[in-house]
Amino acid sequence: MMLPKMKYKNCGKNSVEVEVLSDDVEIRIGETKWAGVIYTREGRQKVYVRTKAEFKAKFVPVVTTDAKS
Repeated sequence: MMLPKMKYKNCGKNSVEVEVLSDDVEIRIGETKWAGVIYTREGRQKVYVRTKAEFKAKFVPVVTTDAKS
């Protein structure tokens, strides 16, 4: 399932921002399965995969404030 483009920042290094491509993937190694997240990092052509638990522990959503006040 493809999501609207969601941006996240690394909790430990705020300058690292990533964009989630999908949070509905299955990582399989042998017979072991994990729920996962696929994301890209700005300026890189690689696609990264992490377990959901690891991703949620490492990244937080980027909060944008609306210019309307």
